Amino acid sequence: MPDNARILLPTAMMATARDEQAQSTKAQSSAKKLDDLAYLDDKALFVSTTVFPLDLFPDVLTVDRNKITISKRYFLSTRTTQSIMIKDIMTIVVQEAFLFATLVVVDRLLPHQAIKIGPLPKGDARKARWILEGLLISDKEKIDCSKIPTDELVPRLEQIGKTKTT
Repeated sequence: MPDNARILLPTAMMATARDEQAQSTKAQSSAKKLDDLAYLDDKALFVSTTVFPLDLFPDVLTVDRNKITISKRYFLSTRTTQSIMIKDIMTIVVQEAFLFATLVVVDRLLPHQAIKIGPLPKGDARKARWILEGLLISDKEKIDCSKIPTDELVPRLEQIGKTKTT
C-alpha cells in the first residue's frame, strides 16, 4: 500500500466519525426541540366555554402559544375540532350583545370560512381577543414567547392586545 493511502485512510475515517457525531448532535437537538414544543403546547394560555343554558352542549375555546383551538359539541359524543395557527389568523372580531359575545376568527388560508364560537361571557371574548392580538403582534415582531412563563406571558399579551387594538 502506498504511503499516501495510509495517510488518507485515517483522515477519511476521522471525517466519517465527525459526520456521524454531527448527525448525532443534530438528532439530539431536534429531539430536544420536539420535547420543548410538546411541553409548551400543554400550557394553555386561555380556556373558555360557551354559556350552558344557551348552548346545551358547550363548546370550548383554547388559546395556546402556537394556535387557537375551537372544539364544538353537537350532541353527547359528537364533536368537531378546528385549530388555526396564530401566524395564519387574518382577523379577530368580537360581536357583543347585551350579556354575551361571539368570537369570530378569520383564517388567512380560508378567509371565506370564518370560525365563530359563542355565546361566551363578554369578558372571556374580550380577553381571548386581546391575548390573540398580543400573540399576533409578538409573532409579527419576531418575539420568542416560548421562554416566558405562562403566568407572566398572559398579562403582557393582554396589555399589548388592549393597547394596539383599541
